[in-house]
Amino acid sequence: MNRPARRRHNPRIFTSPPSALDMNLGSDLAEISEKAGWSLDTWQHVVLEKSSRMDTLAEDGTNPLLAGWTWSASEVGLLTGGQNGKTFLAESRVLGGLFTLGEQIVYTARTRHEARHTFDRLAATIEQAPELGRAASISRTNALITTRNGGLLRFCPRRPAAIDYAIDADLLVIDDAHDIPDEWARAAIHGTPFRRPRSPRRQVWYLGSAVHEDRHPNGRVFTAVRNRGLTGKDPGLCWIEYSVPDRRDENGNLEQDLTDPSVVARANPSPRIDVDYFATMQRVYMPEVFESEICGIGTWPTLEPT
Repeated sequence: MNRPARRRHNPRIFTSPPSALDMNLGSDLAEISEKAGWSLDTWQHVVLEKSSRMDTLAEDGTNPLLAGWTWSASEVGLLTGGQNGKTFLAESRVLGGLFTLGEQIVYTARTRHEARHTFDRLAATIEQAPELGRAASISRTNALITTRNGGLLRFCPRRPAAIDYAIDADLLVIDDAHDIPDEWARAAIHGTPFRRPRSPRRQVWYLGSAVHEDRHPNGRVFTAVRNRGLTGKDPGLCWIEYSVPDRRDENGNLEQDLTDPSVVARANPSPRIDVDYFATMQRVYMPEVFESEICGIGTWPTLEPT
């Protein structure tokens, strides 16, 4: 029986740099998903709107679409429980950036198989949508999609060979961000001594679940992004977190009742996940895995100040 728990579409934690404009491109990005036949959940619309706020490059208040604009947040971090549709949301952002903005996009995954799987799914979606299919060219040999408006989408595993592509991207998507090798991240996100990001509207997306220090040895990058987001003071980071509060008593026990579906739902905004799924995962997973994978409660590594 499908027994949906009540969902909270707005995140428990949201921080973002201020914007001089009361404008975002969330609906424009989501429109392409609708043309592809996709139906976004309410929480996914919320994330697109919060992450796509705009700032003008003009000092005289001129229309930013005419005078030049940039993103209010050059980085976007998203944390939710697993199986809520983070990858689907990332694909929606990618489709919008490709067909609406003509962005140069690099989508990275942990393995070549995962990158190829995402490419195959997105390529099939584009081919089945007549309006999008006519405006795109797909190379299955190179896992590459180009569009008539100059957009380009490349799918890569997080390997050294992908670093130059990542540096040059307008949009860099890092799926499963709780598993990012430190050295790869430093080069791909910030550049190398020989190559630096040059896009005036560059945006990096990190999408992941809570880091479990023992299970995610490459979780330091996502931890650092979250730490910056929690301060609410980072000038370029939009941090969006759906999670159960990690409040504990003097014995270290969680004060939250994780058998209560309404509590667990705080980390799981998708209406497609029902109460029975929560109960099943709680039986199957070890407690610490259930906390990190489903409830957004991590055992985050301690990072030295930089």
